Amino acid sequence: MAKCEWALEREEIIEHLCQLDEPEAQAWLAAVFSSLSQEDSTRVVVTLWAIWHARRKAIHEGCF
Repeated sequence: MAKCEWALEREEIIEHLCQLDEPEAQAWLAAVFSSLSQEDSTRVVVTLWAIWHARRKAIHEGCF
């Protein structure tokens, strides 16, 4: 599922996200917001939310 979601994102954004070297999630997300434009940051956060939502739905409701 996550692979399908990220496949919709622009390649340069994915490469940029892979280069961020933050071990903690909150610091990584802060780095995303400070290094990308508002539009790109929003796209990243919505993509992360979609992955999280699908994962939780699969775990709790058995929907795959």
